[in-house]
Amino acid sequence: MLTDLALWDIDVDGGFRSLSGTTVNFELNSSGLLRGSTAVINSSGELVSRFFQRTVTAATTGANYSVTTAMNGHIINVGDNNATSQLVLLPANPPAGFWFEVTASTQTGVDGVSIHSTADSSAVIILPGLTSVASTIQAIQPGSVRAHAVRMTAVSSVVWWAEPLGQIANAETTLANAVLELNWTTATTIA
Repeated sequence: MLTDLALWDIDVDGGFRSLSGTTVNFELNSSGLLRGSTAVINSSGELVSRFFQRTVTAATTGANYSVTTAMNGHIINVGDNNATSQLVLLPANPPAGFWFEVTASTQTGVDGVSIHSTADSSAVIILPGLTSVASTIQAIQPGSVRAHAVRMTAVSSVVWWAEPLGQIANAETTLANAVLELNWTTATTIA
């Protein structure tokens, strides 16, 4: 079958494969799923390739760090103990479904890292659990100085979904304190 210059066929050994010209892109056979000649998933269903390994990018400490739409699926590592605020700037007009994660170790202050939608003044961040009106949120930051992570997903070109990641590592006296340690909150938008 020919679809958009990609050929799908069954080879002489019965393997189902995707070709681009004479290059084998993927093949599914009795050995598992292969990308070219490299096994991605073996016949037992185990992931055996680094094909799905994600890129980790270290943000420049104490500077504005602009995420680009070429960074889909990246982990932006802010690091720890920023003496100056680390601003992570969302890209303007991302395609729906574009996503990345931000990780931050312990900070010297709650404003040690923040994520801003200033590339597009009409962009908003939806942060589950906030009582603030979602349409007015353009910046978020961790709710405490402990380590935090968040997945940012573009729902549209101007709407971002912020999903806090992780678990509570410290024993907190109340559930409310534990939630505060994990959650993100609104931040002051930069000019």
